[in-house]
Amino acid sequence: MEVRNHLNKRACPAQEILVGAKLKSLMSKNILNKRTMKRPCRNASQTSIIKMRELHPIPLKTFNFNWMKNLIKIFVFVLVLAMSSESFAQIFRAKAGLNLSTMLYKDDDGVYSDELKMKPGFLLGATAEFPIDEMFSFETGLLLSTKGFKYDEDYVQKLNLTYLNLPLTGKAWFDVGGTKLYGLFGPYVGVGVGGKWKSEDNGNGEMGTDEDKVEWGSDAEVSDFKRFDFGLTIGAGVEISAIQIGLSYDLGLANISPDTENGNKVHTRALALSVGYKFGGK
Repeated sequence: MEVRNHLNKRACPAQEILVGAKLKSLMSKNILNKRTMKRPCRNASQTSIIKMRELHPIPLKTFNFNWMKNLIKIFVFVLVLAMSSESFAQIFRAKAGLNLSTMLYKDDDGVYSDELKMKPGFLLGATAEFPIDEMFSFETGLLLSTKGFKYDEDYVQKLNLTYLNLPLTGKAWFDVGGTKLYGLFGPYVGVGVGGKWKSEDNGNGEMGTDEDKVEWGSDAEVSDFKRFDFGLTIGAGVEISAIQIGLSYDLGLANISPDTENGNKVHTRALALSVGYKFGGK
């Protein structure tokens, strides 16, 4: 089923506008959750994308740092637990890289994210690796990672989400002709710390440009996405001296859609190419 923008209504003085999470603008008209209203056009040359909170303002809330604090506490706990054994030779790395992300959107009627394209972003943070023996090790860390998608058909819409992720992965090392290769697999947990929508025309000059902040939460009427995410990471790489080059894939398992009507599900996906620099260890 094609994904098209059905918000570009030119009928003034009344214009149909979407009330609810912006991701629904990517769904086709016949399956769109029709929570629409009428409101006078503010500008006939632009499309209005207005959420319920703009029509019925709610008190502003300060950022809730509880998720981030809990994530850091888990990281510190795992780090202290791993370092408590004298048999571990800790290896620390600074890591940076490129992310290519998209999202899976589906409900009981089908999948609506086939036309979404991968959006480039970044990966930045630090990891700690704890060798168990000559072949196996455990790795954790704190990584700032961007996710989201790009839609580029009749118009351009980009979703940029920023997550603080805590990986909990096992690594297996292999010596192949003197070259150190590794494979990794394990879960990750993450918390959304920022996000932005950006919409613009596709060169036809009809829509203009619009930016709006992502609203995190569990209220289907005013929230875009739930803040908490978790999933699985799988990857492989090579280590050359103190430099480690890796390719990994994050498969989001958490449903981050606050609206679960008709089985709505939204999952993150991200492919990452990273470079790490080693401190400590052998």
